[in-house]
Amino acid sequence: MDGSVDSVRVLVLLALYSLFDPRGIQTWTIVGIITRQAMILSLARRETTFGASSISSVESLHRLYWSVYALDRMVAMSVGQHPGLPGENIDIPLPAVTVDEFASPHRSDISSMLQVSHHVIQLRRLESKILESVHLCDRTKVSSMGSSDRTAIRDNIQYEIDNWYSAGCLIARPDTRNVRIHDTMAWLNARYYQLLLTLYYPCHFNRRARPITNEKLLSFVGKYIHYDHVLLEQRQLPLNYITLCRLVPVSLVLIHCFVCSVDTIFPAKGEVQSCIAILRAFPDDWNYAHSLAQLMTDFALFVSSYESRTASGLVPSRTIPLTRPVSEPSLKSWLEALRKQVVTIGGHIMGRSNCFQYFDEWDEVAQSVLPESHHAPLDYLSDEPPSIQGLLNDQMNTEIEFGFL
Repeated sequence: MDGSVDSVRVLVLLALYSLFDPRGIQTWTIVGIITRQAMILSLARRETTFGASSISSVESLHRLYWSVYALDRMVAMSVGQHPGLPGENIDIPLPAVTVDEFASPHRSDISSMLQVSHHVIQLRRLESKILESVHLCDRTKVSSMGSSDRTAIRDNIQYEIDNWYSAGCLIARPDTRNVRIHDTMAWLNARYYQLLLTLYYPCHFNRRARPITNEKLLSFVGKYIHYDHVLLEQRQLPLNYITLCRLVPVSLVLIHCFVCSVDTIFPAKGEVQSCIAILRAFPDDWNYAHSLAQLMTDFALFVSSYESRTASGLVPSRTIPLTRPVSEPSLKSWLEALRKQVVTIGGHIMGRSNCFQYFDEWDEVAQSVLPESHHAPLDYLSDEPPSIQGLLNDQMNTEIEFGFL
């Protein structure tokens, strides 16, 4: 109602608080209000700061805008939606050291913090570029692109990602004691592999292009989970809305890679367990995190049992079709039900129109690798994974749904 700069500052603090509040209004909704207020106040325009009383006041407005920008891009990437702030017509410089800060005894620390801030802003730009170029690009436009065109786009973005990582290696500190999370190598590596995973995600843009092998995709998701687990062990992984959102597509990719694997041994069982450990580390009131942990636990048991029964000859190779129908649930139907359950949780967390739920080649891959006549290897399985609806209902009763945004 106030519509002032101070109200935007307060809303930014409220949005940061909401990241750790599973029963309040979603961060995505609050950030939407913030971005509209920032545009109304024209915080991205240099002339807006002419009325500021001092250079420090001007710099304060610049820092506020870039805080909103980074928050907006971070949340948009996490929920797979378009950001609220436009990326063009930004007419203000990146955060800089003021005269007073330069003269203070803490000049070195402030300069280091701002250097990290510039690096994080560049990360948010890359995330937004991947979203707009790969995931949210018009499907008709993507279909008209040749394989070489899409390869060129991916190669260009990966070049920028590698440059961002190289610059981060000059900033990161090997010692994790008393170091901000954005200064650590574990955080840098986690973000690097998250960018690569998002770039090569099995979406419509990457359909039939075969930019990387299944093993390479599995390597990206495995290393991302590994470094997130390292942050968890170092007590530097924020167990919040953003971390949970990012684990939904990770879970889907793990299931996808198992379906695409032709080996009898799934090489990412350790990564699945690390994903479960992170999800279980969330406080008890994060119902969706624990629902997803339960589904991934069922998936881990499924994989282990499948491998043991394949090794003993009780389950045929997935690449050899059977002609005799069986009454047990097939591999394809069980994994499809599991995937739908993960997508359902993702819809509650990220919104039902998030871009990460669409795997264009799922049906084709599942049909060719998992024939319907191959039964699921777990004796205790019913026709689908255990229902999570009861757990979801507990939270739905107290949560406002904003999936339409």
